[in-house]
Amino acid sequence: MALDLSPQEASQVDSGVKPRRSAIELRDVSKHYKDAGAPIVDKLTLSIAEGEFVALTGPSGCGKTTTLKMINRLIEPSSGQILINGLDVDDLPSHRLRQGIGYVIQNVGLFPHMTIAENVAAVPRLLGWKKDRTANRIDELLSMVGLEPSMYRDRYPRELSGGQAQRVGVARALAADPPILLMDEPFAAVDPITRTSLQDEFLRLQQSIRKTIVFVTHDMAEAMRLADRVVIFGPQSKIAQVGAPTEVLSAPADAFVSSMLGTGRLVQLLSCVKLRDVSLDPWPTISEEMGQDERLVALAEALGRGKDRVLVLDEAKRPRYWIYLDGNGESMRFELDCTLDLEVTSLRDAITQIVYCPHDCAVVVDGDESFQGVIDLKGIRRSLAPLAGSSASIIGVDK
Repeated sequence: MALDLSPQEASQVDSGVKPRRSAIELRDVSKHYKDAGAPIVDKLTLSIAEGEFVALTGPSGCGKTTTLKMINRLIEPSSGQILINGLDVDDLPSHRLRQGIGYVIQNVGLFPHMTIAENVAAVPRLLGWKKDRTANRIDELLSMVGLEPSMYRDRYPRELSGGQAQRVGVARALAADPPILLMDEPFAAVDPITRTSLQDEFLRLQQSIRKTIVFVTHDMAEAMRLADRVVIFGPQSKIAQVGAPTEVLSAPADAFVSSMLGTGRLVQLLSCVKLRDVSLDPWPTISEEMGQDERLVALAEALGRGKDRVLVLDEAKRPRYWIYLDGNGESMRFELDCTLDLEVTSLRDAITQIVYCPHDCAVVVDGDESFQGVIDLKGIRRSLAPLAGSSASIIGVDK
């Protein structure tokens, strides 16, 4: 019998990668209300893989939030089937279902009479965790979302900024380590600068926790920046297009999707492609422990390869500084001017950093700050050619 694989699973088979199992499946799911003429959600079929980040986006009233709430049965579907890790949600008690699903909403919903620690501990306390385990988990999660436990543990929600409250909301959703995270416009209520910061932090967090995430947003740029796949809802609550951000931006399915994406698709493409998705260039490096004579030899070899400087790394392969030859033929040191995160930095952010760097390239590091390579404007143009197709000509990519 032939296997019925999703496009994502089929591509993984073709590439020799073992397909990830589905964490969430919606099969012909619909939601009708008696007083509404058309269904809110109409025969929706969607499969979300384990560890995948999927964004639901589209115009107001298209069924995004209703779909999200049907997954954890805050709203019951009128018809169809929803499976979580292969189990029909109708066969699970609602409280058991929700214990395995974290939930983050736009207005956070922190309990105002509880401290931050008590808010984060709400679900572990319901699950009967011991005090020591709960206390350790609180501190772990607050640190994970960028809040120093000793400073924030005993504060109340009214003492937090909007961005800090959202961080606590994420920590609370992750408290019992659920495999699935549902997020409904979580960053919409904060200012643009804070929103970008929260997005960056959440991308870093997802690289380490690898949860299955369903993320609702009205902001198309946010969906493209964060998600592995984007689901665009269209008229009559039907799916207009599903695909990786680069696929959707490069080849919109129809006029409706193009109108949703708006103008400046190339700029959006630059924002959704991360440095991890492109080829980095190598650069001559030496160990920080090398002496002056060894540095001079390394610089001479670099010059022979057309490089005017060498990158110095510590014993953990972390970039420390550049060295170059001065007018007297001695090696001189100058500090790094631009270091980018492999997992979080987009091509758009990289361009901004490189333009303002005194040199023509930026050093790229991973989550452990280990050197991965360098990127320059020429490398960015080269990387965009296969991604942007004809759009690449806008920035002068040679085909």
